[in-house]
Amino acid sequence: MKNLFSVSVPPCLNKLRQNLPLLLVRGEGHPVPGIHFPSCDQDGYFLPEQCTVLDKQGNKKCWCVDRHGSKIEGTTECSDNTEPPTS
Repeated sequence: MKNLFSVSVPPCLNKLRQNLPLLLVRGEGHPVPGIHFPSCDQDGYFLPEQCTVLDKQGNKKCWCVDRHGSKIEGTTECSDNTEPPTS
């Protein structure tokens, strides 16, 4: 029997919830280098472009994902309709 009180958390919000304590422990008001804090849409799914800050100068590495956060290999620019490249 399914628990009637369990709530399904969208994938991006779930990932954000997992990483939030890392930011709170550091107590910094800016992105923490090397830790990915996902960019979510209003429904809790991943935005097409995700980035991680690499250093305190603000250099970052970005990649494209589907709405569930799976990296789309072979893409360099992201948009709302980014699709995996065809063979």
